[in-house]
Amino acid sequence: MDVRIIWEIVGPVLTGVIAWFASKKRHQAETDTVIIENSTKVIAQWKELAEKYESDLKILSGRLDELERKYNQELMLRIELEKRLMKSQG
Repeated sequence: MDVRIIWEIVGPVLTGVIAWFASKKRHQAETDTVIIENSTKVIAQWKELAEKYESDLKILSGRLDELERKYNQELMLRIELEKRLMKSQG
């Protein structure tokens, strides 16, 4: 066989293999970039959601504190009224 004939067969095959490897690395890099971008978006969404829940929790905690304060006031008033009632009866 002539070297030119072998090179005509091996050359395109070798070029194809090199191109395949290069495109595989490029495709993997693009895939990694998309994964990183999507992960960044998801993290930002979770952070926003966590901040909203934190804000809601502070509001609800304040409301609970207010209700507890009102309950204690009403309880003290009831105790005072019961004392007066017992004094007036006995």
